Amino acid sequence: MASASASRKTQTSAHQAAAATSEAMQVVEELRRFAEEISGMRAEIAQLKASELATERLPAAGRQLGQITETTEAAANAIMEAVEEMLQADSADSSAYKALVSNKAMAIFEACAFQDVTGQLIKRVSETIFQIESRITRIADRIETTAFPGEMELSARQKREQELLLNGPQAKAEAIAQDEIDALLADFN
Repeated sequence: MASASASRKTQTSAHQAAAATSEAMQVVEELRRFAEEISGMRAEIAQLKASELATERLPAAGRQLGQITETTEAAANAIMEAVEEMLQADSADSSAYKALVSNKAMAIFEACAFQDVTGQLIKRVSETIFQIESRITRIADRIETTAFPGEMELSARQKREQELLLNGPQAKAEAIAQDEIDALLADFN
C-alpha cells in the first residue's frame, strides 16, 4: 500500500510538474509574442522619423499653408481692386471704358491663377498629413487602441463648436444649394 500511495504521489507530482511546465511554456510564449509586438511597434515609431517630421515636413507644411494664405489674399485684393476700378470708371468715353474693362478683366483672370499654385500647395500639405495619419493609425492598430472622433471625449471648445455649428465653410457635397437659400430668403419678402 505504501508503494501504491508513493506511486500516486509520484504520478500526481509528475502531472503537476507537467502542468507547471506547460503553463510556464505558455507564459514564455506569450512574453515572446509581447516582445515581438514591442519590437514591431518600435520599428513603426522609428519609421515616423520624428526628427524629420519636426525639422522638415511639419515646418514645410506650415510654410506652405502660409503661402496659400498670402497667395489667396493677394489674388482677392487684385480682383477687388480691378472690380472697384471698373465700377468707378467713367463710361462717357466708351473706347477708353472698354479698354479699361478689358485690361481689368485680364487682371482678374491672371489673379485667378492663384488656384493652381494653392492647389499644388494644398496637395503637398494633404499628403504630409495623410502620411502622418496612416503611420499613427498603424501604430494604434498594433496596440489595439484605435480611437475614432466619435469615440473620443470632446473638449469644451469642440462641444461648443458643434453646438454652434462653427465648423467653417461646408464641403460642396454637404452645402445647401444656393437655389434653396434664395427660396428661403424669398419667403421673408
